[in-house]
Amino acid sequence: MGQELNKIARAYDTVAKEYAEAFAGEHEKKTKDQEILHRFSQEIGDRRPVWDFGCGPGQTTKYLKDLGVEISGLDLSEKILEQARLIHPEIHFRKGNILELEFETAR
Repeated sequence: MGQELNKIARAYDTVAKEYAEAFAGEHEKKTKDQEILHRFSQEIGDRRPVWDFGCGPGQTTKYLKDLGVEISGLDLSEKILEQARLIHPEIHFRKGNILELEFETAR
């Protein structure tokens, strides 16, 4: 699976800037997404922080942050994360694989 994930990351690295431009502000046009993300932001309550796994250029991460969610983003592609950090410098983005998380667990 490691080679497949590397292939995916390289593919996103190749189109990172174009991808970021294409999806910038996408939630402004998607009322159902807005409804779901708003409901999510209310239902998580004090169970924070939240991670956006597969965050891409951070459009959903930013939308949730604007709703008051304490959030960070995680993605396989370093180039797509460079775009996310450029567009949303106020948000923490980290390179990683959701199948190999190294976060501490609450007890």
